[in-house]
Amino acid sequence: MIKGQHLNINGLAPETILINDPSPEAVPFDGSMGVGDNSVNMQPLQGFGEYDKGLDESAYSGQLYLKTKTERLKEHWGTLSGNELYFYRKHGDTEHRLMHILTGTFIKEMPVEYSEVEEQDIYPVKIVLPPNKSRILYFMTQEKQAIWLKKLREVVGDSNMFDYYNLEDNIGKG
Repeated sequence: MIKGQHLNINGLAPETILINDPSPEAVPFDGSMGVGDNSVNMQPLQGFGEYDKGLDESAYSGQLYLKTKTERLKEHWGTLSGNELYFYRKHGDTEHRLMHILTGTFIKEMPVEYSEVEEQDIYPVKIVLPPNKSRILYFMTQEKQAIWLKKLREVVGDSNMFDYYNLEDNIGKG
């Protein structure tokens, strides 16, 4: 493409992107662009595939609950992919209902609660979102809470100071 000339991309498929191919073997995309000092060879790159194929291979998914305004627990399917947490209404849904980027968040384990509505103990994990918001995830078992807490902390890069330091002994003054 010669400097100042525009490339018409309206006829390309939505998943097509153009890449600059500087190799001498590159064939100009629309036939009108020549190879030379002032030209750029734009080649279509096809095939991003399906969205779920692009999910992080270390992604973790599982059942969790969110509290409604009436204090009832609403079942959701959560998927943790990279530093993103997606909430789906049920397992197998393709469109998420809610999403949080976990960069800059803090994960807090909370004490067990008793749900009057569910008539059982529930195990919460709080995600503190900057600047002044939070989201509390609920689990029906302590094992599920522990797994999600571990996975969320790995993503956020959170670690417990007591895992690395022993603060029990007084080692001096000052």
